[in-house]
Amino acid sequence: MNKKNKMKKGSTLIEALALLTLFSIATLAFYKMYTESAVLILEAKRRLMAVELAAERMEQLRNVPYDELIDTGTVGGQINRDEFMTINNVVFRIITHINYIDDPIDGLAGADTNNNINDYKRVRVFVLWSKGADNGVAEVNAIGSNYEKYRIDLTSTFIPPTGFEGVVAEYGILSINVVDSEGAPIMGATVDILCDECNTDVGTVDFTSSEMTDANGSVTISVPPSYFGTQDTENYEITVAKLGYQTTKTYERYNGVSQNYEPLNTHLTVQRGRRTVETFVMDKVHTFPLQVMDPYCENIVGVHQLDYEGGRIIGTNPITIPNETIYDLDDFFVNTTFTTNGATGAVDIQTDTDLNGSIDALDEASSGVYELNITDFESNNPSLTFWKMRPNNGYYRNKLYLGGTISPSPCNFIVMDETVDSLQVIVVDSNTGFPIKNASVRVQNTVLGYVASEETDEFGRTYFPNDKNVPLVQDVYDIRISKSGYSTYNGTKDTTSGGLNGLTVSMTP
Repeated sequence: MNKKNKMKKGSTLIEALALLTLFSIATLAFYKMYTESAVLILEAKRRLMAVELAAERMEQLRNVPYDELIDTGTVGGQINRDEFMTINNVVFRIITHINYIDDPIDGLAGADTNNNINDYKRVRVFVLWSKGADNGVAEVNAIGSNYEKYRIDLTSTFIPPTGFEGVVAEYGILSINVVDSEGAPIMGATVDILCDECNTDVGTVDFTSSEMTDANGSVTISVPPSYFGTQDTENYEITVAKLGYQTTKTYERYNGVSQNYEPLNTHLTVQRGRRTVETFVMDKVHTFPLQVMDPYCENIVGVHQLDYEGGRIIGTNPITIPNETIYDLDDFFVNTTFTTNGATGAVDIQTDTDLNGSIDALDEASSGVYELNITDFESNNPSLTFWKMRPNNGYYRNKLYLGGTISPSPCNFIVMDETVDSLQVIVVDSNTGFPIKNASVRVQNTVLGYVASEETDEFGRTYFPNDKNVPLVQDVYDIRISKSGYSTYNGTKDTTSGGLNGLTVSMTP
């Protein structure tokens, strides 16, 4: 009997040792994996910082005049070839190599057809860290063969401003980029360039040119400088246009006299031997027939006053704090009240999309956000209560969004007639005050035999009667509101006062 017990005790000890061994192996494996993961994450962060440093350095070099694009490895060079930078206790080494390239297209070395082997410059930026940041020779062959795990490198080609190698430019370079509001390039846009009294070494000239954007939405052209030398004077006026898009252009800066706002795009300055880059944003224009309708999307005839602002952003008002945004449809310029047609309750909202100085039959509505002044609307139209506009972004019921493929829906301006016996229910979260979407609202009167259900919209609102053929008779109704995740509401609403009644319910999560 004792022998059996001893055997059992021995077996238990062996099993415990085996389990401890397995646990130790698993624990060591876990910690090893955890440590390696931490190292990988740290290296990924360092690599990302290195990418940002390399991109930043290359962007800085793009703004250096071509003739001054020389690193300190060459006599007279002012651009540091080798420098160190510490970010978050990590030492990064930034190495910049700038070399002339002899392009084979016009022959190499002694066979060069124009006897100039300095066709263009190639710039390489290396960013190294950890072992790669150790002091050593900052040469391309040494860098290229070492520290691949701790190195980021970017290469870019720089063309002489005039397009001819080795020529010192008397002109500057003007680069225009045209994109839509989502950053997509716009091909085939006409770019009209006008410079009043540009200067060269032979005197003052007026310069005009009309170009067309390429597949990248860009135009790059060699132009005379605004002033011979480096003096600034913003005298380049740019206008960008394309059929079906809103025209955009440059304006003079705010001066409080002839210009009373700060434009998004100001007139440009082009300096000798330097590149001037400007980006213009333009979107498609839209037909914006606004129709005042009831909750059943039927026209409400009559003359209605609508106060709007919005459309394309063209600048800011520097007088206000914070600076007020200025739109192309804005009471900053003129009264922007629109009057609907008495027979249909409709009106076309237009802005000066072709920038000819007036709104005419050729104009439509620019892309952007259009905001209705609800207070002014309900004051000017006392028998109507505003509900919402469509399409919207689900947050502001008085803002309509146009852009890209988004166009106004046929039923885009919905109001409620205060003379009609009706009920609008608004449902909000009791904690946040935010509207509750898709809450189920039931309105019932068993005596009248009336029952109707409807879900709240994106603004937590709904309207009864939801069937225009079944009126909401003046009486007291039972209201039941339910929504998953909220306590169900049960209450009553007396509508015997007649006309449009309102009920706001706060639901508890």
